Amino acid sequence: MSYRLFERFGVELEYMLVREDTLDIAPIADQLLFEAGASSDGDLPRGMFSWSNELTNHIVELKTATPVGNLERLHTSLHSEITWFREQAALQGCTLLPTAMHPWMNPSTETMLWPHGNAEIYQAYDRIFHCQGHGWANVQSTHLNLSFSGDAEFARLHAAIRILLPLIPAIAASSPLVEGKPSGHHDSRLLFYRDNQSRVPEIAGSVIPEPLYSEAGYREGIFKPIAKAMQAHDPDGILELDFLNSRGAIARFDRGSIEIRLMDIQECPAADLAILEVIVEALRWIVKTIDVESIKTVPTETLANLLWQTARTGGDAVVEIDDILDLWQFTEPVPASVIWQALFDEVGASLSKSALRTFASILVTGPLSDRIQNATGKHPDHDQIAKTYRKLANCLATNRLFKN
Repeated sequence: MSYRLFERFGVELEYMLVREDTLDIAPIADQLLFEAGASSDGDLPRGMFSWSNELTNHIVELKTATPVGNLERLHTSLHSEITWFREQAALQGCTLLPTAMHPWMNPSTETMLWPHGNAEIYQAYDRIFHCQGHGWANVQSTHLNLSFSGDAEFARLHAAIRILLPLIPAIAASSPLVEGKPSGHHDSRLLFYRDNQSRVPEIAGSVIPEPLYSEAGYREGIFKPIAKAMQAHDPDGILELDFLNSRGAIARFDRGSIEIRLMDIQECPAADLAILEVIVEALRWIVKTIDVESIKTVPTETLANLLWQTARTGGDAVVEIDDILDLWQFTEPVPASVIWQALFDEVGASLSKSALRTFASILVTGPLSDRIQNATGKHPDHDQIAKTYRKLANCLATNRLFKN
């Protein structure tokens, strides 16, 4: 069924399974999913949601089974599902850990790929890209699917998304630690994500999608180069184009949606859904208020350069792109956090009470990466990191924001 622009939304959340006592990763997703009645490929439907596995055996994904009409109060239903899964994990001495990267995992020695249904797909990825790295085995994100119908709606939505993408790490970064040390970046996940398929650069491009505004143009400009580049690596066509495309926002013409996948996952669904509500309302505001023709031609590399700035420095990244500044009538460069405050001022009245309250707090305290760094300090030892991430696990259990 085809839905009109902004008529339906899909949400996907990825979490790490860890041991309760040590917080080390626990590759038992298959055991937990199968014991709960999952199919051979790990899919476990549960009413309006479903659980599944993502590539490695220590990651589980929770998603809406069908698109929903609005995001209000969805975080409470998601939290109920998380509570149920945590209870199953506790029987094996495990729990779920939020944030976009495990703070001390060594993927070269700890990665275990999913060995069951769809294993041939993961084996193909491993053969081509070598999945024993952070960019594959240690990147947990939140995905948002937004509906559209036809080329005209796709063009308006795609143009708005391209403009907003580089600003997202300024509010959603949650991965400042890598292998037990500060990485120097707010959003380390994105930097690993950018490089994990560099062997075939056509797959992720510049992460910011190209300025393409029709299905035919998108297939010619993105899908066709990917297919050609992959012929030598995947002659049997095991990997499908819809899944190979790894830009920060991907068009899914088969289901009439664009999937944004730039968000680091937060400490609790209340935080994730607040950020998603703001993104939806920001995009809605851009589409309704701005002549999107004026933003269609912003160069991909210009937007990508800003994306890597916000990935490194979060809300402090200075926005100098006139096309973005003009949207909120700024006449000189401003930090990305100031752009989000301006957006919040425009769309705040359209948010649910929970999202309004939660996002206002994020604007004051900064993204989760800021709060994690403040809690762990510049030169944290393992105990300090573990103490902080134990608090983060408790935030997931209670659906509350992390405050250091």
